[in-house]
Amino acid sequence: IRDSTRDMLVVERGTSYRALAAESTTALGLSPAVVFADELGAVRGPTCKLAEAMETAVAAQEEPMTIYLSTRGSSPNDFFELMMAEALTGADPSVKCRV
Repeated sequence: IRDSTRDMLVVERGTSYRALAAESTTALGLSPAVVFADELGAVRGPTCKLAEAMETAVAAQEEPMTIYLSTRGSSPNDFFELMMAEALTGADPSVKCRV
């Protein structure tokens, strides 16, 4: 664990874990297999550049997984609320939503 860089490295597994800031530029050039995003309910408006950047980044993986955790957004037109509404339709069977 390296506190100054907010990351961890597990040498035995060849795996690294990195905390990213909300700026989408921190995600450029990454190719994660798993993404955990927290507090997307705080995103105001219908888009989230970091979430978009991470979804593009995981597309390079064979079986990527993205997990979003959050309290509810304050408006039905905010990013997390729109994403939840779409997930709850069940239109995409690869997307699961738990409230």
